[in-house]
Amino acid sequence: LESKDERLKQEAQQRQKTAFRDARHWLERSLFLKPDFIPARYDLAALEEREGKRKDAIRGLEQVLKCDKLNLRVMAELGMLYAQEEQFELAAQTLERFLEQKPDTPLIRWYLALVYERLNRIDDAIVQLRFVLNQSPKDEQAQERLRILQRAKAAALIPAPPLTPTSTVTTTRAHSVKK
Repeated sequence: LESKDERLKQEAQQRQKTAFRDARHWLERSLFLKPDFIPARYDLAALEEREGKRKDAIRGLEQVLKCDKLNLRVMAELGMLYAQEEQFELAAQTLERFLEQKPDTPLIRWYLALVYERLNRIDDAIVQLRFVLNQSPKDEQAQERLRILQRAKAAALIPAPPLTPTSTVTTTRAHSVKK
């Protein structure tokens, strides 16, 4: 699909469109015959995500998770799709459920840190980033994000200066100006 030759690009796009249409037909046919066929439901959700239909993909993955409540792959993908759709509370809940089952997963903790950050749960984001760096100490992206959050947190802890001057510096300066 990434070609400089416009004719080749159009042919590839047409082949992809046909392949998606055929895949959808057979997946929907499978689900018609066996509505609880989890692999077909999962593949249809994956196809919808590839087609840019994230909301449909989310609905499909939610159905899969209803049938297979501990499917970590689906939890991870669903959590990331929620985040992409800016449904950050649902993303956090889903990724947290994933980590209840498999806590030593730095990638999920990375995404959860980003979600927490969007929810303004900075302390929770910092905890997740520290875990990521415990597992992968050379992860430059996690190091940088942690530095940014720590600086932002430190800056937020500094109280705003008062609006009226009360320090001895300002009163002394005012006094010396009068002389």
